[in-house]
Amino acid sequence: MNGERARDVEQPVDAAGWFARVRAGPLSAADAAAFDRWRAESPTHEASYAKVASVWAALEASRADPEMLELRELAQRGVRRARGMRRLSQAIAACLILSVGLLFSADTSRFFRPENVEPITFSNPVGQVASVGLPDGSIAVLDTDSRLRVWPTKTGPRRIELLTGRALFDVAHMPERPFEVTAKGRKVVALGTKFDVYLRPEAVEVTLFEGRVRVQQAGAGERRRTVPDVDLTPGYRFRFSDAGWGVSRVAESDPESWRTGQLVFDDETVGAIASELNRYSAIKVFVVDSEVAEQRMSAVLRAGEILPFISAVEALGLGQGRPVHNGYELSAARTRKVVASR
Repeated sequence: MNGERARDVEQPVDAAGWFARVRAGPLSAADAAAFDRWRAESPTHEASYAKVASVWAALEASRADPEMLELRELAQRGVRRARGMRRLSQAIAACLILSVGLLFSADTSRFFRPENVEPITFSNPVGQVASVGLPDGSIAVLDTDSRLRVWPTKTGPRRIELLTGRALFDVAHMPERPFEVTAKGRKVVALGTKFDVYLRPEAVEVTLFEGRVRVQQAGAGERRRTVPDVDLTPGYRFRFSDAGWGVSRVAESDPESWRTGQLVFDDETVGAIASELNRYSAIKVFVVDSEVAEQRMSAVLRAGEILPFISAVEALGLGQGRPVHNGYELSAARTRKVVASR
């Protein structure tokens, strides 16, 4: 109880503080709820956060400036230590003061022109889920082993590219600036909504939670359009692969569970479950028999926990696990031959 009370006291109270908290790493459930409450308290909070994110993105773009490099180094040192949260907030506040010169200086205004803006890349290591603030005030939650490229422009469409993995987007409402996410030849267009994009090895999946999005083929100039534009409604998922495309309804417990480290599988193959678990752990599951890989099961598992999955497969009689040097192998269960004696 005392720990929870102390955590509440330490929660940020302004846009710079919240931006520092988001950049420092994954938000806990309590922090995420507090952040949502803070943003809902006043329209000025949302606008202030967007301004901080935009200025920070502009500073990231101006990497060659010595003063900017010094501030970024101070911020990076702050993130690495527990006390660094306060120092990072101060650094961001200092950036806001310096931004006056950036916004109105003829020499540096070029950084705000879309054609000269250098994209920012966010990446997340294996086994972690992290929240990042985007320049427009939107929030992106990166799944394990995921990478995102963002163009911090001030005008025109907000351009995002998912390079690997999965990301959930809570989009700041800007009707005049569509929010565009491209991934493997598909483009998702939104104005203010909540959805995730999952770049699987064999397919692209878009799941909508709130609002409305349109999924279309990237590159409007291409003559060949293999898939028509698709408008999604909340609770539905679009999936596109070389084998075709389709829209399906998703289980209520499924879509956002990965944000909290919980993975929900509904009548999924053992091979697909093993592949998903492998994304979160250095310990791997190797399904060596195709007959085991094609077996289907339902399960709720914690990300990175391999042994409960092996135990469930064995308990259902779908396969048999054995440890190997870098994980576990799953093979067909062999029935023991019982010889009766007189």
